Amino acid sequence: MIFSDYLSRRKIKSLLKKSVSREHCFCSLNDAKTILVLYNVEDEQIVIPFIAKLQSVGKKVNTCVYIDDEKTTIENEPSVIYIVGKNLPKSDVCNQVKAIPSDILIDLSDAKCNPLKYLMLQHPSTFKVGIRDADESMHDFALIMTGKELLKDICEQMYFYLQTIRAK
Repeated sequence: MIFSDYLSRRKIKSLLKKSVSREHCFCSLNDAKTILVLYNVEDEQIVIPFIAKLQSVGKKVNTCVYIDDEKTTIENEPSVIYIVGKNLPKSDVCNQVKAIPSDILIDLSDAKCNPLKYLMLQHPSTFKVGIRDADESMHDFALIMTGKELLKDICEQMYFYLQTIRAK
């Protein structure tokens, strides 16, 4: 388990180096048509109202949900991709996620969620928003989460900032 975690972090660091040269393009919430949200299943009760808020302003939202426990039952929903287990996703899952059109990618996963970080770094979205990790930033726009903030507060701040970005 420790060895596979080491290999996962190594692959993520390699992708992070490559992502520096990718095209970056800030996008306001008004300009975005499609949004991809990545999050952990434990945070579902917090993230679902955030997704509903995005949908209420006319955005098409797809989600990618990380589930740590492989025994969890999964409901089939067309706009949700489930990533199960601690290992990095296989190439077919990566290709499925990369194929999702997204003007804005919102990463609400925690710093320890290697599978979602791996998918986020591979996705071709030109504007990636997320929670900044302590040691490195993987996103074009990131909010720092101190111990006091809750994910709900971060979602509200993200929504506010996405509304105020003037990309043109």
